[in-house]
Amino acid sequence: MINAEARPLHIVLVSAEAYPWLKVGGLGDVVGALGRYLTHAGHRVTLFIPYLRSDTHEAPAIATRTLPQPGRPDTSLNVTIHRILDDPLFKVYGFRIPGWIDRPPLYSPDRIPDDFDRFTLFSLAVLTFGPLYANHVDILHLHDWHTCPLIVFLRSLKNKIHPWQHRPTVLTIHNLAYQGTVPLERINRFFIKENAIPSALIHRGHLNLLKAGIVHATCVTTVSPTYAREIQTPEKGEGLDDVLRNRTSPPIGILNGIDTDVWNPATDPHLPANYLAHRLDGKGVCRQFLFQRFRLNLTTELPLVGVIARLTYQKGIDLIAESLPHLLQNNRIRLIVLGTGEPSLEQTLRDMAAAHPNRMAFHAAYDEALAHQIEAGADIFLMPSRFEPCGLNQMYSLRYGTVPCVADTGGLVDTVPDFRHDPDGGTGIRFRTDSAHHLLTNLNELAGFYRYPDLWHTLMRRGMGQDFSWKTTIHRYIDLYSKLRSEVT
Repeated sequence: MINAEARPLHIVLVSAEAYPWLKVGGLGDVVGALGRYLTHAGHRVTLFIPYLRSDTHEAPAIATRTLPQPGRPDTSLNVTIHRILDDPLFKVYGFRIPGWIDRPPLYSPDRIPDDFDRFTLFSLAVLTFGPLYANHVDILHLHDWHTCPLIVFLRSLKNKIHPWQHRPTVLTIHNLAYQGTVPLERINRFFIKENAIPSALIHRGHLNLLKAGIVHATCVTTVSPTYAREIQTPEKGEGLDDVLRNRTSPPIGILNGIDTDVWNPATDPHLPANYLAHRLDGKGVCRQFLFQRFRLNLTTELPLVGVIARLTYQKGIDLIAESLPHLLQNNRIRLIVLGTGEPSLEQTLRDMAAAHPNRMAFHAAYDEALAHQIEAGADIFLMPSRFEPCGLNQMYSLRYGTVPCVADTGGLVDTVPDFRHDPDGGTGIRFRTDSAHHLLTNLNELAGFYRYPDLWHTLMRRGMGQDFSWKTTIHRYIDLYSKLRSEVT
């Protein structure tokens, strides 16, 4: 084991998101917490993220530089660099590129080629101007496909000198399903002819940024041990399993942590009442608050089930839509769903809520406060993902004494032992998600266990006693960084 405290490291993090400055999903939570906890351990961090114009707060602009415009090399784009955070050990800079990276939304799911251009420009801006603010660097830690062009640019410099050129690169895959794939001719916009495209960028006749990052990164990690194994199989490798298996060093699975300062039922400012594992009265207050807010029929006999998710096929929302009418019609549960996503799924959930107004509520929004309130007030957290690289909500649920009912995949396997098979250590239920029948059967079974208060309180307190904090996880990253740094010195 490397002594991570022997010499403080300077780590550059590059990400499309980082909480609390820019967040769409779990990626933002993870990167923001990773930066903070690295500094708590005594290391320096410089974080580069996109900068979107805000109507409520504007970070100071400290410089303006120019880049060539995609598809128009005779014209330039202004890149404004903003100082978002300037702590002694933690510095955060945002890059704004008007017309490209400027106003929300951060992602354009219906216009993937635009995202290819936008995040390639972001990577080019970080490559070109980042060393002005982070010169003596030990590790470059990049996150998901949005930052992979940076690795490609560094590898293509060859005879040019760049301060980061020989630094080890860590690429963390948060979700292999998103790869930055566009037609080959899109590369022309960045002044590279089709016959000169690096082979690492090409996959199945398309440009694939994530593939190039996997090929060229010094080290590839992902966000749970089970997911690291799964993505090397044809079933869950999203077409890149052979690329991952052919690396000299296989992907390393490091389970995400959760920020236990932000997610703490004893101090959470979003809750109507706080509580501890040995004093759970406040959880009952949080439960009643949700019933009243959403005008559900208050009941102590039936469990309140919470769902917080992107409304997508990956998250198994269609399985919920197919199976839950049976539970609602037969008066087995109450249900609250929070999230946005595919319009057809949103409409289905609206229709379900309208058909069962006193038994189900659907809130189509991103609402940080309500997410905390659902984690605290629900009895069961439902997470029927078809694949789940790590998942954070099941860990939030455990910390808040809410029993998880989750799919048997990815990081859910690593964090939720099934108490039916492990009576002394289990904290929830896991089930297969190849059909709505399995969801219905297992959720129905867990709802039945809710009728036994002694068992239920045991599960609640056992879950609250789990430690998924970054204080545990962060040293795996520090050891990895130290090992990689020692190999180039």
